[in-house]
Amino acid sequence: MQEVIETEFSTQTILAVVHRLRYITRFDKVAVLRGGRLVEYDTPDALLARPSILADMYKAGGYQ
Repeated sequence: MQEVIETEFSTQTILAVVHRLRYITRFDKVAVLRGGRLVEYDTPDALLARPSILADMYKAGGYQ
């Protein structure tokens, strides 16, 4: 499915709910919601490079 998204919809805006964080680095922007509220929004690289909720979840999932 990820390959189809990257090839067939490369020029489209896609809103995705991701349960496997290993795919998160392939997105242009990431919005992190907690309790229905937006708590973080930036590029995956920026969020993973600083202390953030996304970085904590990513590390807890065994990704580095």
